Amino acid sequence: FALFADAIQKQKADIYIIGSVGKAFFESAFPTTPYTFFSMADDMIDHNQIKMLMQKLVRYDTVTAFYGVFQSVLSQKAVSSHISGTVEIDETKEKVPFFFEPDLEKVTLFFETEIFASLFEQLLHESFLAKYASRMLSLNTATDTIEKKLHNAQSTFRTIEHTIMNQKQLNLLTGMKVWK
Repeated sequence: FALFADAIQKQKADIYIIGSVGKAFFESAFPTTPYTFFSMADDMIDHNQIKMLMQKLVRYDTVTAFYGVFQSVLSQKAVSSHISGTVEIDETKEKVPFFFEPDLEKVTLFFETEIFASLFEQLLHESFLAKYASRMLSLNTATDTIEKKLHNAQSTFRTIEHTIMNQKQLNLLTGMKVWK
């Protein structure tokens, strides 16, 4: 989020937030800044939601995404990626006339949208992987903590059990001395 916040402070842009955690961070850091929110599940990709998002994002010349990338089970890295691009046309090359059916602009727009959607879907998968790795690390830490507390509780139980047995033995011996 710090990488994203730094970028939007340096450059004015339309902001799209995907996911409730990002929304919460953004609203606390930039309460008056307008944005567009898309809800997306952490565990699966809804292609209808991606299609709706792509219809909005394909209008922009440049789209930069900020997300976490899996590096190892212990770490993830915040990155930004340009998932849109520009095509440079070399005007010095000889132009060759050709006929193309259907309209070249429609075909180009179709491929641009499909490539854009594929790049975005890959970005989502990378982000999901980073989230899962972080959750696995948290679960592993919690499991270790639970095992230590269980071991301590079992040791305490055995100590109390031995203390009770010792007390019973002492009471028995004391009772025997009284009756003699």
